[in-house]
Parts: sequence; structure tokens; C-alpha cells
Amino acid sequence: MTDQIDARELKRDILPKLKATRHLVENTLTARIERCQDEAERRRLTTVRQKFEWK
Repeated sequence: MTDQIDARELKRDILPKLKATRHLVENTLTARIERCQDEAERRRLTTVRQKFEWK
């Protein structure tokens, strides 16, 4: 059994939640990068942040 999502539900419910999650992840990673003392960990976090960037 497959549940389908209509365009209205996608636009009104799912996309705003995805955008909020993206914003939270970006802010968290940026804050951790700024406070990070370890250069290797800073590079790793920067790479993770780049993977989350939307183009």
C-alpha cells in the first residue's frame, strides 16, 4: 500500500518543515564551526555543511 501526497499538502506542510530543518542544521553547523578548536573537526563540519547547501 502506498500513500500519495498531493501538491497542496507538499506545498503547505512538507516544504515548510524541510526548510525549517535545513535552517536549523545550517545554524547548528555554523555555530559549531565557529566554536571549534580542532582544525580537522572544523574541516569535517565545513564539509558536512557544504553537503546540506541547496543550490
